[in-house]
Amino acid sequence: MQTVQSHQITISGATENNLKSVSLAIPKNQLVVVTGISGSGKSSLVFDVLAQEGQRRFLETFPSFSRLFMGKLGRPAVERIEGLSPVISIGQKTAGSGIRSTVGTMTDMYDLLRLLYARAGKAPEAVVPRRSLFSFNSPEGACPHCKGIGLEEQISEAKLVAFPDRSIRGGALAPTLPNGYIMYSQVTAEVLDLVCREHGFNVDIPWNQLSRPQQEVVLFGSTRIKVPFGKHPLESRLKWTGITAKPREEGFYKGLIPIMSDILRRDRNDNILRYAESLPCSVCHGKRLNESALSVTVENMNIHQLSEMELSDLAAWFRQRLGNQDTHPVFTNVAESIIRIIENLEPLGLGHLCLSRAADTLSAGDIQRLRLVNQLSSGLSGIIYVFDEPSAGLHSENLSGLIQLFRRLVATGNTVIVVEHDPALIACADTIIDIGPGAGNSGGEIIFSGTYDEFIQAKQLNSPTQQAIAEFFDPPITNSDGAFPGEGFILENCRALNLKNQDIELRYRAVNVVCGPSGSGKTALVEHELGPRAVHLNFDKIIRINRQPIGRSPRSNPATYTGLSDRYRDIFAGLPEAKAAGLGKSDFSFNTGSGRCTHCEGAGRISVGMHFLGDVDVVCPVCNGKRFNRQVLDIYYKNKNIAEILDLTVHESIQFFEGQPAIMRQLTALELVGLGYLQPGQSSTTLSGGEAQRLKLASELQRTDTGNTLYILDEPTTGLHPSDIKVLMHALRKITQKGNTVVCIEHDESFIRQADYIVELGPGQGKNGGEVVASGTPSKLIVKPQKKSKLSFSKHNDTQRKDQQPVERHTHIALHGVNTANLKNILVEIPLNTSTAITGVSGSGKTSLALGSLYAEAFSRFSQSMSTYSRSMLKLSNRSRIESVHGLVACVAVSRRFTNHSARSTVGTITGIYDLFRLMYSRIAQQQGKQYPAGFFSFNHQPGACPQCDGLGYVLSCDPGKLISHPEKPITAGAMQTSKPGKFYGDPDGQYIAVLQHIAHESGIDLSQPWNNLPLEFREIALYGTGETIWKAQWNFKNKTREGTHALSTVWKGFCNLVDEEYQRRHLNKSTGGTEQLLARKTCPVCKGKRLVNEALSIVFQGYNISELSELPIGSLPALFNKINDEIMVQELVHSIGLSICNIADIISKLGLDYLSISRSAETLSGGESQRLQLVSAFSAKLSGVCYVIDEPAAGLHPKDAEKIGDIIQSLVNNGNTVVFTGHDSKLTAQAGYIIEMGPGSGNQGGRVLAAGSPSEMKNRPHSASYALIYPQLVPSTQSHKFTPSGFGVHGAYANNLKNISAGFALGGITAVTGVSGSGKTSLVRDVLYASAISKKPVGCKSVYGLENFSDVVYLKQGQNAASSISTPATFTGLLDVLRPVYAATSEAKKLNMKASHFSYVHADGKCPDCNGMGERSISMDFMSELNIPCPTCGGTRYKPSVQSVKIKGVGIGDIMKNGLNDLSDVFKEHREINQMLEIFAKCGIGHLRCGQALSNLSGGEYQRLLLAQKLMQSPRGKCLYIFDEPATGLHPFDIEKLNTLFYELAAQQHSIVMIEHNKCMTAIADQVIELGPEGGPTGGNLIRN
Repeated sequence: MQTVQSHQITISGATENNLKSVSLAIPKNQLVVVTGISGSGKSSLVFDVLAQEGQRRFLETFPSFSRLFMGKLGRPAVERIEGLSPVISIGQKTAGSGIRSTVGTMTDMYDLLRLLYARAGKAPEAVVPRRSLFSFNSPEGACPHCKGIGLEEQISEAKLVAFPDRSIRGGALAPTLPNGYIMYSQVTAEVLDLVCREHGFNVDIPWNQLSRPQQEVVLFGSTRIKVPFGKHPLESRLKWTGITAKPREEGFYKGLIPIMSDILRRDRNDNILRYAESLPCSVCHGKRLNESALSVTVENMNIHQLSEMELSDLAAWFRQRLGNQDTHPVFTNVAESIIRIIENLEPLGLGHLCLSRAADTLSAGDIQRLRLVNQLSSGLSGIIYVFDEPSAGLHSENLSGLIQLFRRLVATGNTVIVVEHDPALIACADTIIDIGPGAGNSGGEIIFSGTYDEFIQAKQLNSPTQQAIAEFFDPPITNSDGAFPGEGFILENCRALNLKNQDIELRYRAVNVVCGPSGSGKTALVEHELGPRAVHLNFDKIIRINRQPIGRSPRSNPATYTGLSDRYRDIFAGLPEAKAAGLGKSDFSFNTGSGRCTHCEGAGRISVGMHFLGDVDVVCPVCNGKRFNRQVLDIYYKNKNIAEILDLTVHESIQFFEGQPAIMRQLTALELVGLGYLQPGQSSTTLSGGEAQRLKLASELQRTDTGNTLYILDEPTTGLHPSDIKVLMHALRKITQKGNTVVCIEHDESFIRQADYIVELGPGQGKNGGEVVASGTPSKLIVKPQKKSKLSFSKHNDTQRKDQQPVERHTHIALHGVNTANLKNILVEIPLNTSTAITGVSGSGKTSLALGSLYAEAFSRFSQSMSTYSRSMLKLSNRSRIESVHGLVACVAVSRRFTNHSARSTVGTITGIYDLFRLMYSRIAQQQGKQYPAGFFSFNHQPGACPQCDGLGYVLSCDPGKLISHPEKPITAGAMQTSKPGKFYGDPDGQYIAVLQHIAHESGIDLSQPWNNLPLEFREIALYGTGETIWKAQWNFKNKTREGTHALSTVWKGFCNLVDEEYQRRHLNKSTGGTEQLLARKTCPVCKGKRLVNEALSIVFQGYNISELSELPIGSLPALFNKINDEIMVQELVHSIGLSICNIADIISKLGLDYLSISRSAETLSGGESQRLQLVSAFSAKLSGVCYVIDEPAAGLHPKDAEKIGDIIQSLVNNGNTVVFTGHDSKLTAQAGYIIEMGPGSGNQGGRVLAAGSPSEMKNRPHSASYALIYPQLVPSTQSHKFTPSGFGVHGAYANNLKNISAGFALGGITAVTGVSGSGKTSLVRDVLYASAISKKPVGCKSVYGLENFSDVVYLKQGQNAASSISTPATFTGLLDVLRPVYAATSEAKKLNMKASHFSYVHADGKCPDCNGMGERSISMDFMSELNIPCPTCGGTRYKPSVQSVKIKGVGIGDIMKNGLNDLSDVFKEHREINQMLEIFAKCGIGHLRCGQALSNLSGGEYQRLLLAQKLMQSPRGKCLYIFDEPATGLHPFDIEKLNTLFYELAAQQHSIVMIEHNKCMTAIADQVIELGPEGGPTGGNLIRN
């Protein structure tokens, strides 16, 4: 088969944010770097367009319920993207999750440990291990003293005393306000002075000149005199107007630290935390957990002890214990997961961390890489991994580990796309995409796309990146000692975290850089040593500038953050027009009610919730995105209103406000840090981390400082292009030139080269770091490099780039040692980018390989990239047993699980289109001011459902034809005797007949005559009553115990009304008393079948309400949505939904189901229609590079419909996908690129790979199952039996799409009903023939004939059973009931006093108490796949060991449950009844089933044949009509031969068989063939041949 592989991602017309209709091709299976200066549009292209769309498409293959737990993803602004594979996106999120976040919680490894201790931990008797017990964020597990934080917080005296050389009144204490009041003191400075004087000093003496007892008075209080509390002195309070000054409360001065400690205990707000320090908890000593949690051990270690190990040591600990015989199964799962994560962390220099390390002690680079590695443990191929500046904060010596990690991903068949500025990483790319040329509106274009060599050699590119790479390999030697080198200051005895008692020198009035490998101690030095000591180093204040967002609201922007908006508002408020309109300064803010647009609340856009589709932002139709109300927008300054001024870039604003120094100072500060392209009114949520950091720096630059401020920056070059780094250094120079000091943690060598002073820590990480390995100016270190230093100031080489090895591309998915279900340790290779058919006889292991192994393993691995919350909510279950996998890609499954659709299921609910309709109508309603949620348009939710029919569109009412089952008999002598209610109401000695007899007598009617002979008017009275008329009748009652006479005075309701009332009374209790079988559906008289309340139906789109739109053929929907003529707002709302609807409708049309309507009840679908609808969600995603695993895609389909499935499969392959399908369709198998044949037999006799190769290679195996499938031999019937052609049948059939046809069926023979899907087969056989047979009257037709020949009618449909989860073939067919007394009769059983009940696994006498008769223990792994292990007590037999000890020929009852049905013949040769049952199993082709196999694991075909076996075991009396719905479904030709033989036997016994079937091997044996058509839907329903 010819295949076309998608080797690239093609993006067309991307306009997200500042992208200028970008179109380009990105090669797959490469390392691709997207670069450009900051703000050029890199993240918009990679994350907002490519990554978001790739994730959205893959998630759309999940059920909508699952998508609720995976976040919302809307459609990006792009015309088209092709070649997309599933995307795993790792953006920049450098912040931890607060004080409770640790390395363990960030990487999920602590969650794995909690799982391990909960499932496998050894606990004292009083302790019950649960996952929550080991969570320090849960009250169950947290230390009660520190609430799981591990620390006690107390007010730090060092932080309180900010300026010890000043007096108390002069501001020695940090909480002192400009007016002299000391916050938290509760007294004024004058009152505090009174207290001080009582102790011999005053508030005007410098703090460092006070004695320690005097300082303690201020800090801890005094009890010498009582003083008045309050912030304001009496003189000030007497000046207040409107307030009566009351005497102040008096008491002893409490002291700063006691007051602040009380506040810290009650309210941990940001203000009080500025003065707090943390110490280990005095109860748990920093372990965070309570004693119960710490008492549980695994391998003699509690969870905290493992959490304290360095990661490298932890991995070694787990490796040493893997494979021990007594190791708990959960231990292996957890150990392998943790080891895999650590092995990815170690090359990035993170092996020194431990799980208990608090996130707030990590550098931003460490946090980024932890998140990066957390996503890389899937081991999948064909994934697009997207990274946002992964080298941020990474030391140059660890960069090679990062690149190797990327190379490893590419080598295993993945695509890695990196947004990056680092020249060393860019140089290693296979493809470089440069975006620019400028930032903001000056960017958004593709400057270059190609290889590294092409990039370097390109001429006149106007690319700053090209220049940066040239400088990286040949760096300029600059004198960067600075204009103001400043004198040094020394931090003595530095020992925080891993610092080893170092004396470290830094420089005042200089740009200091602290560098070194990750974990070398940089953060410990700057944050834990320098920060706390800064107050003693004569700095006036400390300013920390990080990359945290400046705001999280859409109304937050650079103008509000920097104060520019205040300047703008002053200008506008001062304009004469504003004053005349009564507008003040506050009115020119979209954050105030008086200034903002009330419709969008000042956001400029309205976010419309789309549930599982993601939110859609639409421009506010009132303010048109301007944010302000009309009155404010009518005020102009220099011909621009305030909204237009906020939309100017900083560059444009400088020109606009020339001559206004206050505004210019703020604008030039923004330009100085390289943000000239930014719009001051731009939402802060759209800013990158680097832009936010520079915005904070600009905000500080514009302020007047003391010239003695310490600025601390953590990795300030993160997110910056090398050209932007030069701008940043220039801005920092401005700061130091004013006498301030800058200290940066940094790894970027170009930045380090420009620094004034360098401190390098190392030489290693963690316990191997913490020392100063080099310090000095760059020029000094260039001339005299230190031995241990890892800095490089010389030329770089591209050795790493040249040493790249060629990538080995995967051509196959290789599964080694597969033991799932009945598979026998097989090795399977599935070629990629083609279709593979897995064939074999029924039960040979096809589905176990495709779905149970391949898909289950792939989904389990992909789920590792999800959050633990998503995984826990999905309740994953992976029962695959595979030793190793190579080349595995993300998989999408289309399982052929049959569903018994409820009356509420429609085509729309199955395909998801009705969910989209509901969203659309809800948004249209809200735009009209009606707050109707999406649920209001659901007929399954009470608010919107019609109250009369409860949203069904019909009401159930007694059907006279069903109640009067024998109209040829009198009403008093059997006319209603078929049903239980009929017998009750028709009892000749009952009260109801007594009343009716009285009415008949009054009317002169003789009730003893047949029902058919009664006048129509009286029949109407008998059925529907006489209204409110009271009848006085005499009831001569008689029953088994007594008889007598009773006078009745009552209304006559009528038999039908009585049945209706009884049903309504009983059905809520789920006991209908037999009334349900007498009911028929009638169109609801209130909603007229539309299901919804009138309010929901009042909302229209394109002139249709939701019910009317649902009635349209699906094929007409795309044209409707492509011609939206509603108003603009509606068009925007509908656009995103319409794309999804049209995409699904297109797939449905390709499957040949375009004639279906959304409102079509799922109950009326044929098997073929239902089968194909299950394919819709998977096929509509338009993914590339995934493996579609489809279970029997053509099962039950006509050859014409199967061709359409074949076309779909080919289109998937052409789009670069792999398709693996099971089944027995000859054409699909012949069209496959590869065939894997399973066998040789079923059940335990199967599970092996018999052959594998192309269809042409299978020609050389004429005796194989695959050959028989591709080249089926149609063997005409050689067995003869007597039958009557058209011996029974129907006339004038009109149900559904049937066109008043008449059809005859072979009496005592075999009839096949065939035709394309939707042609009316099911309507004829199920809705007419079967319905008429059980009703014993014509249903859906004018008349029937010949049905009186049958004593019983059996309808064997395709569908999933409704049995309990513990039901098995042995219990379902009664085989176990026959076996139990046989075992109870053995001498061994009698000795043990065992009865038949002991041999039932559902009875307390026999079932294993540990697994409750299930045979296995299901261990919930929460966010990991559920783990199922054989029950250790019963060994998987389901029975108590004592019961299992009873044997027949060495076989216990539990052994039987584990064996196949075919395996029992030798054991029970002497038992005639058992042998007869086993023979029936074999004849039905299900002898391969295990006796104890769960019915929920059977295919639809297996369940159908099990039903047949059950019926045959009941030995029907007389002639039976067997009706089959596609009996060949899921059967190989070899199996069909067995089924044909059984059909011959049944026909020979004068039973009649009617089968809906397309398989030629089965239709060939039919005595009569009825073909309907010519097509499906409205054009079907005609009789083609009979």
